[in-house]
Amino acid sequence: QSFLIQYGGLVRMREIQPILETKFSKSDPGGIQVRAAAMWALGILFEKNPAPELAARFEERIRDRAASPSEWEPVRRASVMALGLMRAAASTEVVSEAYSTDGSLTLIPGTARWVLPLLGQPMPAEIPTIEKSIGGWRINVVEDPG
Repeated sequence: QSFLIQYGGLVRMREIQPILETKFSKSDPGGIQVRAAAMWALGILFEKNPAPELAARFEERIRDRAASPSEWEPVRRASVMALGLMRAAASTEVVSEAYSTDGSLTLIPGTARWVLPLLGQPMPAEIPTIEKSIGGWRINVVEDPG
């Protein structure tokens, strides 16, 4: 279902917009990946056309960190992408907040870093490499010898 939704976005199938908008609800059947695909597809359908009412709904999903249950990370990340695709410059504050607040393991800050220049902002600082021990193994970045 998520691939069909993504395809509908890619071919700019406006007829699916009402279906996609139902995916803002956490209780909508279909699962996390379907909801994330819907957020992305809505961003594609409104590419370079920042519809304020839709941008506000994406912002709501992005900021849904404290609710019980909070919004799933893939849905929040896709909402950040959608704001960038829409070029929703009025949402810069929310995207900046996602860049600086969310943990880098969620991939949300990296997405926000990519989106901020699309909203007319300078490219933020690179996200630091995580050097953690996981299961007793240290994760190190492989250096290019060349």
